[in-house]
Amino acid sequence: MKISVVFAAILTAAVPAPRDPLACDKEFHEHGGVAARAHSDHRPKHGGVFFMAPNGRNHLEGVVLRPGILKVYLYDEYTQPLPAASFKATLAPRLTGASKRVPFTLAGDGTLVTSLATPSFPLALDVWITFPRTNGVEGSTDLFTFEFERFTDERAGVTSAVAAGAR
Repeated sequence: MKISVVFAAILTAAVPAPRDPLACDKEFHEHGGVAARAHSDHRPKHGGVFFMAPNGRNHLEGVVLRPGILKVYLYDEYTQPLPAASFKATLAPRLTGASKRVPFTLAGDGTLVTSLATPSFPLALDVWITFPRTNGVEGSTDLFTFEFERFTDERAGVTSAVAAGAR
């Protein structure tokens, strides 16, 4: 009986208390809108579809703007903007007869952009993003599927976009 009490006490001390699921959001607001810890803010900044990259370092957000522009914002682990100059992206054909990937270009605001043929919604876009080598860690190329039900309203910070997940 004494052994099981001691064992239970050791287990209780070793298991951390449950984390408040809103703690990340609280920390975000307590630090003036800047993430207090890496990966503590996964909210879209421009009303788009937001992902954490499989590399565990980067975040990205895609928006579809009128008249048919797909724009990708890139962020670090604290969700601070990154200039897109060292990243590459291509729009892959999806359910069309096209066989060629369409490259993104670097926009004046530091984002990656590409034109879309007249989009019809719902819209699903496959985008390959090449992440640069960072802090000695090799870069990678990953597929992200962006799904949109309508054009993104960047001013309102809302859209009915759905994050389909990186594959």
